[in-house]
This record gives sequence, C-alpha cells and structure tokens, in this order.
Amino acid sequence: MTFTARDVFAHQSVRELVAAVGAARTPRVTATPTAPEPPRAAAGHRLPETAQLGIDGAGRARLLADLVDAERVEAAGPFQRWGLDRLRHHPRPGLFQTYEAFDLSGADVDVDLLILAWSALVAHHPALRTSLRTHGGQDLQVVHRDATLRVHRQNLSGLGVAEAAREFGRYLTTLGSAPADPELRCQVGLSVFDRGAGAAYLAWNWSYLALDGWSFPLLLADLLALHDGFRAGTPVPLPERPAPALMARWWQERDLTAARSFWTGRLTGGPKGLVGMDRVGHDRHVDQRVWLPADRTASLLRRAARAGLTLHTLVQGAYAIALGRTLGADDVLFATVVSGRADAVAGAESVVGCLFNRLPVRIALDPAADCADWLRAVQTDHAEAAAYAHVSPLDVQRWCGPPDGGPLYDSEIVVENFPFDGRLQSRIADWRPVGNAALGDEALRLTVWPDPALLLKVGYYRDLVSDERAVGLLRRTARVLDTLADGMRRPVADLLAAAGEA
Repeated sequence: MTFTARDVFAHQSVRELVAAVGAARTPRVTATPTAPEPPRAAAGHRLPETAQLGIDGAGRARLLADLVDAERVEAAGPFQRWGLDRLRHHPRPGLFQTYEAFDLSGADVDVDLLILAWSALVAHHPALRTSLRTHGGQDLQVVHRDATLRVHRQNLSGLGVAEAAREFGRYLTTLGSAPADPELRCQVGLSVFDRGAGAAYLAWNWSYLALDGWSFPLLLADLLALHDGFRAGTPVPLPERPAPALMARWWQERDLTAARSFWTGRLTGGPKGLVGMDRVGHDRHVDQRVWLPADRTASLLRRAARAGLTLHTLVQGAYAIALGRTLGADDVLFATVVSGRADAVAGAESVVGCLFNRLPVRIALDPAADCADWLRAVQTDHAEAAAYAHVSPLDVQRWCGPPDGGPLYDSEIVVENFPFDGRLQSRIADWRPVGNAALGDEALRLTVWPDPALLLKVGYYRDLVSDERAVGLLRRTARVLDTLADGMRRPVADLLAAAGEA
C-alpha cells in the first residue's frame, strides 16, 4: 500500500492513523518514559494542576474550560514572556517566525513519510503542542492534547523549473511575512510543493517562542529516525527527553531579588547601546555577510584555545570594539543569546522547547589594557551574568530601562553552537537549502557560525538601521577578529585601530 498526506487528514490523531495503516507500513513509536508527566489515573480523568501558578478554584475551572484540551499548564519561560510582550505592543512582519526550505529533488527521502514522521513528532514532543496564552495578566504555556500538524501541499508539476522556483519563492515570502501566532495549538507547519516524480520543495516553519535553535538538531534526528524506520517497516524507539515543564518549574523557583540587585548594579551608568536610530527606508529585513578565511579562522581558534578563551568571548569583544567605534563610545551595551540549559535541571541539554534567553552585555573599552587580559575579564563577566540567565528581558527592562520606556539596547550577537553532529549533516547532505529566516525584535543581529571559514552575518531592519551602519559594524567586527588571529598579546588600542573606518 501507498499512503500520502491525504491519509493524515482522514484521521483525528496519529494514534488513529497508525491503527489505520497497520504496523507493516507505519511502525509503532516506542519510548521508555524517564521524565515525570502529569499522573494519568487508570479509572477516570484528572484536570491539569495549576496550583503552582496561583490559580485555584473557580479561576482554575474557567482557565481550563477556555482551553478545553489542556494537558499541562505552566508559567511561560523568560524569553517567551518577552516575546509575548513584543507581539502585543511592537508587532512586525515575520516577528519570531522561523522557516527552513529545501529542494529535495533527487534526495534520499520520501516526502509522504516525512509528513507522517512530523505527525508522530507532534504527538511525541510536548513543545510542538504548546501554545502561549495570557490569563489574568499571567503569561502561560499550555500543552494541548489535540493538536494537528498543519500541512500545505501544492502541485507544481505542470510548471517549468524556473517558474516552479519563482512560485515557491513567492510562497516563502508570504510564509515569512506574518508574525508568529503564539496561540496555535500545533507550532509546526509543513509545506510541500510537488514537482513531479522524485522532485519536491519542502519548507517547515515554527515560532522560536516554541522551539529554540538548540532544539532543531534534536528534532531533526528524531524526524529522520522516524522516516527511515517507517520506510524500513521497523519499530522506531524515540528517546523520551525531559519535558519542558521541568524547566518551567525551575524558572519559577528562582529568586528574583538577587537577580534584580545584580542587573541594576551591572547596568547603571548609562552605557551606549542603541544602533537603530537612523529611521531610514522601510521595514524590510535584510542580511549582509562576510567570511573569515579558513586559515585565519584556524589561527584565531588556536590562539583562543591557548589563552583559555571561547569563540563566544572573542565575538563579544570584537563586536564591542566595532560598536564603540560606530557609536563613538568607550562603554557599550548589547545583548547576547544563551542556550539557557547550563546549570539548570538534569538533562536540560536534551529538552526540546524554548529555553534560550537574551542577556545584556556591558563592556568598557580600555585602550591601554592587554587584549588577552581584557578578553578574560569579558569572559568572567559573562560567566557571572549567566548565573542570572533565568531572568526575562522584560524584567531587566523594567528594572533598568530608561524612564521614557525606551530600550536599553537594540542589537545582539548569536554564536551558533548547536549539537549538530557529522552524521546528521551527512544524512541531509543532498537536501539543497533554498532559503531560511528567523526574524527577531532587535534592530540588528550579528550571527556567527564556526564553520572552517568563520561566517559572520548581520541582519537588520532598514527602517531602523542604514545599510552603511550595518555593513560598517559587520566589517569592523571581522577586522578585529582577523587582527586577533595574529595574536592577543597586544593593547586593546590595536583592536580599536584595526576597526578603523568602516
């Protein structure tokens, strides 16, 4: 028998679908439960707990009645709270929306089985069935029992290669134009454009208020295991990862008193952190990129290792130099993205969900300081700040923001370090990337990939940051990193000189 996406919609759940197609075609998904889940009584039903949220009695009944199908309700995470606030008060096209698109022509993959595999993942991973809601002024994440994979399928087989590519491109533009909808019960959308035998375009999209970048390789590994097992007709045991709810409880248990004292002490004094003051052009988001050659990248990483420094620290330092030169300041403020998984609950590194957070980074530029010593101080400061990574940017803004309600900073850096191993990369080597997007609320974001040739990409909104300023920041950062590849026993003044004019 052959089963397609149509079979998915003929059944109300993955469980019904599996029963319909039979074990010979779609094997059972098995797992050994290790993470605690809400108790399921053998005889009778039990409502989800909400006492940990301070919601009891009639309030609990009203909340659960409004949700109808809630399996679990927890407090929203630190960045989820920030994201909900941005979506309410500062929405933008594509805000917090993420997609990855591929040309699967000739690839070793069955598109119909990918759809079935994604359906199984929705049933298996609570994060894919989690919406974000606000109840009585409290931001919540809700795991739903009834969530259906959103599938869009279109036939392009009658179009030529060029016209099919244009049609798919137009669709991706539409896909990335609407802000994320946090109230969707299923946070994954799948789009398939069939182009004839053995040829198809594929895109999947989600909100990164539901799934962070660290989760993507974990999901992809599970997806491919299901796909390959379904094709072979063998059972597919998936690892039972710790539930995101464990992190939600951990966040709730943190004391904000010490965090408030730390951040107010760290951020007083008025460092400069606003790059998005140009107010030019329209709100289109664009990317610019440069590469550090492979030999220079290798030299940079060798010198960093000898000095006991991480790539993340080098990027923080280089961007601080570039930002200081751009703003004419010797005390700068920006944000960095952290995984939110270190020193948290056991197994946090394998949780699928939204755990990442954004931390303010304040760096003083001392021309007389030794580069290596200055960078070690930057690394130490970051380690201290990471102890308060459970604090929402919304709280930091409330405690430390200017009286007029304006932002503390509007740019951030991201150094990608996902657990993306070689086996996973080789498995999708024949999936040709067509496009991707992950739009945030910051005016400008610098993303760095530690490939053999270091890739630096700056993404920015043109109504806030001019091309000249964005490209200048990018090139200055790259020049500072290139200078550090020649050695770190030099004064910081050398890095300021290397940044020079953009």
